[in-house]
Formats: sequence, C-alpha cells, structure tokens
Amino acid sequence: MALKYAKKWKLFLFLFISILDSFQSVFLAYLLKVFISFAEKPTGNLPGLTIFAISGLSLFSIIGILFQYSFLNLIHDINIKIKEIATDQIIDINDQANLDASFMTNDLKQIEASKVVAELKIVNYILKFLTAIITAVIASWFISLIFFIAAIVPALVQNFAGKKISANSKKWEKANSNYTITVTETINGSTIFSLYNSENSIAQRLIKRAREMEDALQSTNLAKGIANELTSFAAYCFGMIIPFSVGVYLITIGNITLSTFMMIVQLSNNFVNPIVNIFMCVNDIKTTTPIWTKFIKIQKYKKPKQTSDNSSIPVFNNLSLTNATIHFDNQTIFKKVNLVIKQGEKILLQAPSGWGKSTLLKVLLGKYKLDSGTYLINGEKANGNWNKDHELFALINQQPFILNDTIEYNITLGQKVTQQELNKAVSKAGLEELVRKKGYQYQVGLGGKNLSGGQNQRIEIARALLKQRQILLADEATSSLDTKLSQKIHAAFLKEFPGTVIEVAHHIAKDEVSMFNRQIDLETNNKSN
Repeated sequence: MALKYAKKWKLFLFLFISILDSFQSVFLAYLLKVFISFAEKPTGNLPGLTIFAISGLSLFSIIGILFQYSFLNLIHDINIKIKEIATDQIIDINDQANLDASFMTNDLKQIEASKVVAELKIVNYILKFLTAIITAVIASWFISLIFFIAAIVPALVQNFAGKKISANSKKWEKANSNYTITVTETINGSTIFSLYNSENSIAQRLIKRAREMEDALQSTNLAKGIANELTSFAAYCFGMIIPFSVGVYLITIGNITLSTFMMIVQLSNNFVNPIVNIFMCVNDIKTTTPIWTKFIKIQKYKKPKQTSDNSSIPVFNNLSLTNATIHFDNQTIFKKVNLVIKQGEKILLQAPSGWGKSTLLKVLLGKYKLDSGTYLINGEKANGNWNKDHELFALINQQPFILNDTIEYNITLGQKVTQQELNKAVSKAGLEELVRKKGYQYQVGLGGKNLSGGQNQRIEIARALLKQRQILLADEATSSLDTKLSQKIHAAFLKEFPGTVIEVAHHIAKDEVSMFNRQIDLETNNKSN
C-alpha cells in the first residue's frame, strides 16, 4: 500500500476529517425526509427549517474544504516520499534493476495518479458507505438490504474486468518505457542522424514507438472504459430500478412512508455508488501493478552503509589480477589477465578498441565481478567488493560526466568542502582562469555545452583531486582531445595526483607515454597467458 509512506498523524487527521465529511450524506438524506414530511403534512417552522439546512450545509462545506486540503496534502507527501526512496535507490542499483528515465517520470507519475489517489479515495468511500448503510438500516433494514444486494452486481462486473485491465497495463508499461528510451536516443543522436541524412528513418522509428505506446494505452483505457460502462448499466438496473420497484410497492401497501423511502434512496447513493467506485479504484490500482512491483523490488534493496571516516580506509600498497576472466551474455570480454600494480606507480594499460578496457576498470572498482581468477588489494580478496574498496579510487572518463549545474556543484557533487580545498583542486586541475572569468556559480549547461571539451575534462580531474583518493583510474581520458590539449590534461593529473594512476587507452602519443612509469600491452599480456 502506498499509504504506508504517509506520516501517521496526517493519515489519522485525514481519516477524522473523512469521517466528518461522510456524515454529509446522512444530513442531506435527513433534510430530504424532513422537507417531504413537511410537504405531506405542514407542521413546524419552514423558515427555521431552511435556516437549519443552510447552516448545516455551510458547516459541511467547511469540512469539505478541509478534506480537500488533507487529501491533496497526503498525496503530496506520499509522492515526495516515493520519489525520495526511488532516487536514493536508483543511484545504487540502476545497473541491476535496468531502470530508465521513464521510471522516474512517467511510471512514478502513474503511481501517483492511479494508486495513491485511488487508495485514499477507497478509504473515503468505505467511510461514506458505512455511515450511509448504518443510517439506512436504522430507517428500514429491509429496503436497505435490497439496495445493498443490488449493489453487489455492478461490483462483480468491475472485479471481472480487472484481470483484462492488469494484462493491458503491463503491455502499456513496457511500451511506454521503450518510447521514452527512443526519445532520449533520438535527441542525443540528432547530429549523427543529420550527418548521415537518416532523419526520416529515425523519425519513423520514433513514431513507431509512439504508436506502440499509444496503442497499448488505448487498449488499457478501452478495457477500463468498457468495464466502467458495464458497471454503470448494472448499477442503474440493479441499484435503482429493482429497489425502486420494491420500495414503491411497500409504500402502496403502507409498509413505509414516502419520506422514509426517499431518505433511504438518498442514502443508497452513498452505499451503492461507493461500492462501485471502490471497484473502479481497484481497477485503477491494478493498472499500476507492474510499476509498483518494480518499485517494491528496488525499495527492498538495502543500501550499503557508507562511512566518511577516512581512518577506516586502508592504505593502498598494491593490487593484483591473476588469470582474471570475465564474461557477459556468454561472450568472453577478456581472459587470463595478470597484473601487479604497486603504490605510487603511474601505469599505462594499452589495448585496441573493443578489448574490454572499460570493463577492466570496473573490475578494479569492484563494480563487476570476475567469473574466474583472483583480484587482490593489499593481498586481500577484492573481487566485486564495491562497498569495501571503492573509496580507494577516483575516475576520469573518456566523456566527462557533467551535470546541468554550476562549476562548483560539478566538482563537489553537492558535498560540503572548504573553500581552501576547492580552490586547491581547481588550481591543480588548471581551472583557475575559468573560475576567475566565470565564477564558481557559472552554469555549464546540459552535458557541459557551455564549456570546451578540455574544460569539462579538467572539471573531472578537479573532482578526482578534491576527493583525495589513493588510486586514479583514467578511461581513455584524452582520446577525444587534440595532441596538445591531451598533453596538458595528462600533465595535470599525472603530476598533480600524488597517488597511483592507472590509465587505459588504445592509442597515446610517445611524449605522453614517457610520463608513465610503466606501459603494459594488455593484448600481448593476454596472449602470453
């Protein structure tokens, strides 16, 4: 239940206000009975009765406003909590859970619209049903029983349609995810598509995904629409016509009065309609089943505890790979790799494109686990041990990871550091001139578009230097830069980084090779083993 993510006191307040709100139907039914009785036999004060009615409705109007505020406030809080959980977990388990942007946008919004709202409405409908049915039974248990039994039929119709709605919603969730991925790919690849004059075929690809999503959505909504129409038909036949016929007969034989019957009719709307609406809400909830299942799966993931206590991080002495082998989808990425790297070394690992150099770095980070062979840090097992060993490492990517935010935020990633620490990292990374001209709060743009490639790369270097990790991994760090800039970037992190440096590259200039202590050809190393 999504409601478990609400604050308890707010949920109790919502229940209390809902109980008060549910008595409005009882009050209206009572007014109807009193006015009809007055019309049949005028006794008492009609203006006084009118004032009483208006005063009561005014009070319930205030209660209704409070109900709306409480209702929307709960939705707001639950949605924020769900997004907090999803945000917290998606960063750690995105690789394993195969999550994409559509989950954080469309899927979570679907949970809000069709699950959170529906669950709160069900609570409200149940309270309205209970107050109405209890009052009606007190007035005439027999007529109330007729109305109640008649309400079961449309409810069964809704329940019968639920399986079809659930099946269609699963297809829609998959199609929606595919569409979102295709939109992202289309936007990111616009330059390439224009370069190779493939705009038309790419546009058709996106339109195809859009059509698949809309077809799936149409099927889901159609199933809901048909279920709702059949339910309405059953509600009118069994919830109104049949009970009315019985009620009219009882009036004609003098069993009940017209005013009592009309009061029960008014009340019946609040124990027939709530039942129908509850099943409609249940069908709405069923449309979110695949999304909610995915959310529960990532919510159950226990995020490992991380400590900022540097004293718990061991001093790096050496790491080694022995006969290291890794496979993905029955394909060997690399096998029997042997490496020994000591503290303080600047190591260049070379191999052709497609060898698996980036995968090797992820093995060193502990992100990927070897299928065979051993990986040791300081003589201890480190194979796939991300939680224990990742704080030894910093990373510079081939394509710098840049957020659509300020220079300062991209370097610190929102973590608190002293101004002195920040200035020192900026200076070592060669960003002083940029900061002097633009300032730390300069917005770098989406993907760092407001900066040059070299400036973005230096932001990654500053980020790595700021964290003061013991090992710096560089993944094709300068392959997209010209030779002159590549030399400057290498000089920046090789000379300024005090610890161990491990870079993987498929090609690097001779002048830059000389900056390293050792050069290892991974392909030759692999073949020799």
